[in-house]
Amino acid sequence: MSQTALRTFQLQEARYGVLLQALPTGVMFCDRKGEIRFHNQRFVEFFPFHERILGCKVGRFTPFLLADLAEDIRKLLEQGTAFNRELVCVDRWCNALPCVLRALPVPGPDIAVREFLWLVHDRAERVPDEEERRRLRRQLKRGQRMESFGLLAAGIAHDLNNLLSCIMGSAEILLATTEAEHPNARLAAQVAEAAEKGGEMTRKVLHFSRLEDDVRQPVDVNLAAKDVLVLLRRSIDPRIEIEMDLAADRSTVFGVPAMLHQILMNLGVNARDSMPQGGILRVGSRRIVEEGFEWLLLEVQDTGCGIAEHMREKIFEPFFTTKSDDRGTGLGLSTVRQAAQELGGRVELHSEVDVGTNFQLYLPLMRELPPRPGLKAEERVLLEGQGRILIVDDNAVVRETNAEMLEHLGYEVDRAENGVEALEIYGKEPQVYGLIILDLMMPRMDGLETLRRMLKIRPEQAVLVITGYANDNILGDLKQISEVPVMLKPFRFDELSRVVSSLVS
Repeated sequence: MSQTALRTFQLQEARYGVLLQALPTGVMFCDRKGEIRFHNQRFVEFFPFHERILGCKVGRFTPFLLADLAEDIRKLLEQGTAFNRELVCVDRWCNALPCVLRALPVPGPDIAVREFLWLVHDRAERVPDEEERRRLRRQLKRGQRMESFGLLAAGIAHDLNNLLSCIMGSAEILLATTEAEHPNARLAAQVAEAAEKGGEMTRKVLHFSRLEDDVRQPVDVNLAAKDVLVLLRRSIDPRIEIEMDLAADRSTVFGVPAMLHQILMNLGVNARDSMPQGGILRVGSRRIVEEGFEWLLLEVQDTGCGIAEHMREKIFEPFFTTKSDDRGTGLGLSTVRQAAQELGGRVELHSEVDVGTNFQLYLPLMRELPPRPGLKAEERVLLEGQGRILIVDDNAVVRETNAEMLEHLGYEVDRAENGVEALEIYGKEPQVYGLIILDLMMPRMDGLETLRRMLKIRPEQAVLVITGYANDNILGDLKQISEVPVMLKPFRFDELSRVVSSLVS
């Protein structure tokens, strides 16, 4: 994905998120299974609910059960039948709140229904006029285009990771068969290292483009800052120098990875735009203690034009911007403040005209966890082995490269270019295969269905999934079939040898 496409995607995502949060209407999305995947704050105000809302089935959502919506929900999910219902909700102060609930299907980029939109508004409030309805429809269409960007990035990542896997595998075969002193060994090592860095870049782009659930987890902010700066470095004027001082000895917070990346990217882009003639962008972190409470202080500083005093109170307001329409939406800093507050932190601003600006992000640190024993960096040693392996991959070059690596390690390798051919081969002598190496995305029969059928033939079969792209939904479907290890392309030769050695029976 180009830097322009990535920046467009980020801006669309920010605009979509802030608009939904600012609406006086409660908004909720559920998937085709009826699981609630998103809601704005206004929705919570209509339906105060003490349990977790995200992931809850709409048919089991207590307010909907009390409103006797079971039949309407069934028709919506099974037939795509929209409905309007007048309800009496109870707000957080136990006041009766007459409202209107509307639910309707939302077509995806491929026209098929991918999710359902729920809207709830107070009947006492002014009904939105036609212009506001058109604005909402336009915003929903932008959201669908955002999803298209994510799907495009996923497809590109899959193909690119296949290419990188071939490059890295071929380079490492050369390394394994060439004397260390030979000049070609150094060249092969450089190729393998470049392919590995390319794989890291692909994963970072995918992380920004994925439509993930807002699942909180421990996140190392120092590492997140490094990832963002790698991407940002490729999209800024070369006259802007980037300095890092990530000195915090502990930088793990409990948050949403995509949210933290969004904060850092928005602050970085804002700093970049303030230095059209070049300058210095500094990103630093340190741990501080305030009244016995530990915070991670992340600072993003620039030597740009600065912010005038009369505008400092406005810059965090949605849609306020001093940039031209083609360079800014006025949503970046409002998104930063909102995200910081959701993470339990705050943002402070220090700026001086013609000197520069310093955004200070305070985030609550997680308690320090004891280090896990025995986690030492492993030397890159190739582990040889014996046994028969079946590789299933629709990409011929990937298939042959992986087969050559395994044959170099001492294994016998059979090949299949899709799931149908693999089942024909496997069905003849399933017991001879110590391991099946399986790609997920293949024509005719995908990896999930191939795995399901193989395990019906031989439930104890060892399987390793190797794929160029797998999002949370795909991995969730895989987990429902079987707990099998997954390797993402590209990977190092020694990593493949260790995993295969541990699985071959």
